[in-house]
Amino acid sequence: MLANLQPNETKETSAPETLPPEMLTEIIEKSIRQLYADWADKPLPILGDRTPREAIETQKDWNR
Repeated sequence: MLANLQPNETKETSAPETLPPEMLTEIIEKSIRQLYADWADKPLPILGDRTPREAIETQKDWNR
């Protein structure tokens, strides 16, 4: 659809709204906290689709 438009036929859009710096900081901080809180429970292909927490338990079993 866009490929068929001529250069002067493109729709003009308004600039995206920006959030206040305080709100951006809060959003980023929450995202980082969640990432660090959950990382040990997310399966990883390099660990055979086990979570890091599961991989540690498996390693403990090997040492017995």
